[in-house]
Amino acid sequence: MLATQSFFKGNLPPSITVEYLLIGGGGGGGNLYGGGGAGGYRLGSDTLTSETSGGTHVAAGTRESPMGVELGVDYNITLGAGGADGNPGAKGGDTTFIGTDVYGGVSLTAYGGGGGSYNSEGATTNIGSGGGGSSSYTSGQDTDNPDQGFDGGPYLATPNRGGGGGGAGGAGAAKLGGVGLSSSITGSAVPRGGGGGGASPSWYAGGGGTSSAGQTDDVRFGGGDADGGTGQSYDPTANRGGGGGGGYNHSSRTGGTGLIVLKVLDTVTATFESGVTFTTITSVSGYNIYNITAVTTTKTVTFS
Repeated sequence: MLATQSFFKGNLPPSITVEYLLIGGGGGGGNLYGGGGAGGYRLGSDTLTSETSGGTHVAAGTRESPMGVELGVDYNITLGAGGADGNPGAKGGDTTFIGTDVYGGVSLTAYGGGGGSYNSEGATTNIGSGGGGSSSYTSGQDTDNPDQGFDGGPYLATPNRGGGGGGAGGAGAAKLGGVGLSSSITGSAVPRGGGGGGASPSWYAGGGGTSSAGQTDDVRFGGGDADGGTGQSYDPTANRGGGGGGGYNHSSRTGGTGLIVLKVLDTVTATFESGVTFTTITSVSGYNIYNITAVTTTKTVTFS
């Protein structure tokens, strides 16, 4: 359980425990074939015991510990933007929570997802999940943060299928984006962190969806559907860190924006610097939950 009150450690100032969900921005889809990887997925909680963080945490059934923060101290937050589509798709932006305090400080980064390949390879360093492969770079990108997400899927020459981006909950495959994860940290279960679908002459969905057009957000875990030969692709859902779908005869897609959720006891208030867009959720008994959906550059949050 979260600590029931602020506590003192000798003559040190009071601190509190904060549960969190940080998701990086999704990688952009490649202009031909490769889907973008999902943003890194980091869940820190001691109450959501059936949920996990991304990557290697999934098989282990584990999540990260909540963070301890000092009351009255400014902590810096950034929210990762979705990577632009292109040749290759761009890496998504990193989502961060960083600050210095008397307890040693906090430094958390959920890395942006890798972009989908085309004639150039998507990013391979500091990525949450890897982007999908193309005819020029046939293997999907391996994530260098396997505790945050999974590898991208390979290109399949016959019958011409791009690699799907890796997801928070599973690796991408030829044509399909990797599955994401669901969390109820905001009070109800929301699926997030799906990889973008790999493009082909037919529809293929991101985020663990099936091969028909127009999958629902729940099926796609926020990952963008890939472009079919005769149709229009779908954007990733905002603030779920999903990878952008790869392109074929139409445009590929940008990655989805990231997310920050901070959960504290209802005796604690978070104050944000101007330039932060958030909602306060009070429907979960005993808690204030801050759902942060936009941050202009780097801004601060202070707890009291």
